[in-house]
Amino acid sequence: MTEAWTEVGGAARAVEHLRAAVLRRRPIPRLTETMALSLDQAYEIQKRLIEVDLAAGARRIGYKMGLTSPAKMKQMNVDVPVFGQLLDRMLLQDGAPLRREELIHPRVELEVAVILGEGVDPDRVKTVDDVASRIRAMAVALEVIDSRYEGFRFTLPDVVADNASAARFVLGSAFVRPSKDVHLWGARLFKNGEAVGFGTPANVLGHPFAAVLALARLLAERGFPPLAAGDVVLTGAIGEAVPVEAGDVVEGVLDHAGSVHLRLV
Repeated sequence: MTEAWTEVGGAARAVEHLRAAVLRRRPIPRLTETMALSLDQAYEIQKRLIEVDLAAGARRIGYKMGLTSPAKMKQMNVDVPVFGQLLDRMLLQDGAPLRREELIHPRVELEVAVILGEGVDPDRVKTVDDVASRIRAMAVALEVIDSRYEGFRFTLPDVVADNASAARFVLGSAFVRPSKDVHLWGARLFKNGEAVGFGTPANVLGHPFAAVLALARLLAERGFPPLAAGDVVLTGAIGEAVPVEAGDVVEGVLDHAGSVHLRLV
C-alpha cells in the first residue's frame, strides 16, 4: 500500500533510503512500492539527494541524459528524456581501476560526452548548430550506471529520484573539436576483447547535440542550475547497457575520437 506524499516527510524519507542503498551497497525496493510519486516529486527528491553531497563538499561538474533512444522511451512509455547530475567524485581517469565492491549491480554504457565552452540558454539556443557553437570539445565516454533498486527494475519516477542511476563515468583522453557529423560516427563497445555493442550516436535523440538542447530545456523547466561553461554532458547511451563484474575490462571506441577504457577490480 502506498503512502500519501508530503513535501518534507516524503522527500526526506526517500533520500534516506537511497543514500542507505549507496552506503551499504545493497539494493532497496522501489520507492513507488510504498510511496505514490509524480515526476515533479521525483525530481525534487533528486535535487535533495544531490544537495546532501554538495553540502559534504562534492562539486557538480555536469549532467547526464537518460532514456534518449526510441526503444527506451517506448519501454518507459515517455516522450521526453530524463536527466541526472554528475559530481566530481564520479569521474574516473581513462583506464583507472574501479572497485566492484563500491557498487551494487553496475552496467556500462557507451556515450558521447561534450564539454561546454559556453553556457546553453534554451531561450537563445534553438538548433543543433547553436549547440555546436557552444561546445569546447567532445570525447568518447563510458558511463557506469548502478540502479539502487532491487533487480535493476524501476518506474520513471523511481529512476529520476535515483539520479538517473548515475554512478561513475570515464572520458577518453582524446578530446576533439565538435563536429556536426558526430551522429554518423561508428561506435563500438568491447568487454574483455569481445564486441558487445555497436551503433552510431544517431541513436541519441537523432543527434547528441539535440540531447544537450533537450537537457537545457529540461533544466529550465525543472528549476535546476543551467548548463554553464566547463560543464560535462553525457548525452545518452548509444546502445544497450552491459553488466560488468570484477576482472572485466571494458573499452569504448568512437570513430575520429579514439577510445576509452575501464577496469573493474
